[in-house]
Parts: sequence; C-alpha cells; structure tokens
Amino acid sequence: MTHRADHNWVRTLRMKANLTQEELSVCLKISSATLRKWEHGDIEPSMTWKQWSTFCEVTGVPFDQLPINLSRSA
Repeated sequence: MTHRADHNWVRTLRMKANLTQEELSVCLKISSATLRKWEHGDIEPSMTWKQWSTFCEVTGVPFDQLPINLSRSA
C-alpha cells in the first residue's frame, strides 16, 4: 500500500478547520473510513459538486485554491 504525500492537504485543511475526521465525514456524508483513505493517500477524493462546496465552506478554503493535481475522470 503506497501512501502518497500529496494527499496530506486533506488532513491539513481538516485540522486547520479544527474538525475531527468524524465531523468532516458527517458534513460530507461519507464514511470516516473513506476520509481516512483520502488522508493516507490510499484513494483520491471523489466528491459531488455539493460535497466539494461543503468541504470548501467548512475548511474555509476557496475551491480555486485547492490542489490542481486532482485527477480528472475521462
């Protein structure tokens, strides 16, 4: 299992917002296990527009300031 350092931004933003994994996962309506996988780099975040909007709102980071290296689905 490879842990990719480029996914640490999820954890960093969550912690800067003073949110626990449980709190953020509830806001995004995802499981805590999924959030942990994002934070460890096991899987890349995949969210609906509404979830991204919520993520930006609760972390205080505008969408255009999120990492631009997110994969794009074909």
